[in-house]
Amino acid sequence: MIDHFCTKLKDDRMRQDLIYHLASLEIQSVFHYIPLHESIKCSKYFEFSGEDKYTTKNSERLLRLPLYYDLEIEDVNHICFEIKEFFND
Repeated sequence: MIDHFCTKLKDDRMRQDLIYHLASLEIQSVFHYIPLHESIKCSKYFEFSGEDKYTTKNSERLLRLPLYYDLEIEDVNHICFEIKEFFND
């Protein structure tokens, strides 16, 4: 079973930069959260009303990091180290 750990970054630019940094080290990180009011299925049945103060902005900041059952502690340490390196540059 594969799962992910989510983290929230400053903005979508930082998220994209971190994705590229991790990818260059063969560490997969992804984003795919789409706010319900922006999804095709939801917009087919519901109409969003009001002001979107938080949902879209926050969805653009989410990043999923690898986290799964047989992930070795060495891999966890490596991922954490590389994320720290990204922020220390």
